Amino acid sequence: MPFDRLAPYAFSLVSVRNNAPAMSGVYGLSNARKWLFVGEADNIRAALLGHLQEKHTPLLERAPTGFAFELCIPHDRLARQELMLGRYISLEEALRQINAVTPSDMLRVANQLFERSQMTVTALGPVDEKSLNNVVSR
Repeated sequence: MPFDRLAPYAFSLVSVRNNAPAMSGVYGLSNARKWLFVGEADNIRAALLGHLQEKHTPLLERAPTGFAFELCIPHDRLARQELMLGRYISLEEALRQINAVTPSDMLRVANQLFERSQMTVTALGPVDEKSLNNVVSR
């Protein structure tokens, strides 16, 4: 993996906050044996923090332990990501991967992202407690 930094940073909350820039670029996640994922983002730190918050995803099941990054301007990110992967990802392949997402995949991700215990309900105007309980209990 041709990142400028040969040894990755630890893939932990403290390390990401201390080392990952809130800037545009590409980043990679690795374990002790290989690179697991190469991504691109407007904000590398936010993207990595997002990965740390994921639960039960194929990426996290592969147990990433390190990350590296390279700063680059937004219109260069996809090209740089493809160079790092060592192959061109065609529009057809990207669309095929997108179209392979099933409704059950969407529901699984939605259930991970929208945990009931983390939800907040806001109402504008007069709302009685019974109506509010009906909305929340669904």
